[in-house]
Amino acid sequence: MLNSQINLNRLEFLITFRCTSTCDHCSVCTDDVDKKATHLDLKRAKLFVNEACDNYRINSMMTFGGEPLLYPEFVCELHKTAEERNIENRQIITNAYWTKNGKRIDEIARMLKDSGVNDILVSIDYFHEKYLDYDIVGIALEQLKKQNIPHVSLHPVWVVNKESKNSYNEKTKELLKMFDYLDFPQDEGNNLFPAGRAVNNFKEYLPTPTEKIVGNCGDLPYTEKPNNLKCLSMNPNGEIMGCNVIGNIYKSSLTEIISRYDYKNDIVLKSIVEEGCSGLYNLVKEKNIELNKNGYYSICDLCKDIRAKMLLHR
Repeated sequence: MLNSQINLNRLEFLITFRCTSTCDHCSVCTDDVDKKATHLDLKRAKLFVNEACDNYRINSMMTFGGEPLLYPEFVCELHKTAEERNIENRQIITNAYWTKNGKRIDEIARMLKDSGVNDILVSIDYFHEKYLDYDIVGIALEQLKKQNIPHVSLHPVWVVNKESKNSYNEKTKELLKMFDYLDFPQDEGNNLFPAGRAVNNFKEYLPTPTEKIVGNCGDLPYTEKPNNLKCLSMNPNGEIMGCNVIGNIYKSSLTEIISRYDYKNDIVLKSIVEEGCSGLYNLVKEKNIELNKNGYYSICDLCKDIRAKMLLHR
């Protein structure tokens, strides 16, 4: 075992920060798009897959963005590698608006089938429709249907939750009905998350920030404890992420990054693993950090702010 604190079974690739929309709820802001690399380096991404599979039983891999299928050849080559390494679930999240060219749409759908992708989540909701041509999206969905890819589902974002009565959710439900004729299943989707543009555009629908956060790592969706990482992701800059950056694949091999990882070497992670939110607040007192008077949405929100302020005052 390379590291008892890392027990990988899933890989994620943020292919690009570029997108065919600028959704009002997105956690990827304009500054990220402008300042970061255009897309992942394919050679390094494939090395990441192979190194991970050499050392762990990886059963799931996801590619997302931005819009990952702005670079379909890249994405499909990466998924071919995943299939060759017997990764069972090979997943993409896409808004299905890749190009306006009908011939190219058909070509991309065929490429996805040939690459071994077996699970496609298509973002259909108010947020995406505001910026995309849904007639074009419909053509893409029809082409995916023709390819008989094992699992294609509609993946909406709900404001507050699916049961909440608001104009955004009503619009999303109308849009989902537009594609009933394709008989794609609709998954649970996600609820609006307090990060990125959502904080500026939908504050009235988000939980009220509080000065006293409780809980621990792993309490929120898509999070896990830093002393038992089961998923690592790679972003366009080559950064390898657990809940925060643990290394860069352009500078070190994945084996090296994993081997030297120890949450105890990071004072913020050590505090939160060993004492939860209480540890973070103790760290705030010890380092004389001034917290946001408006409060925080979650333990992740609190943790990120503390980390940023500690870096600022180094």
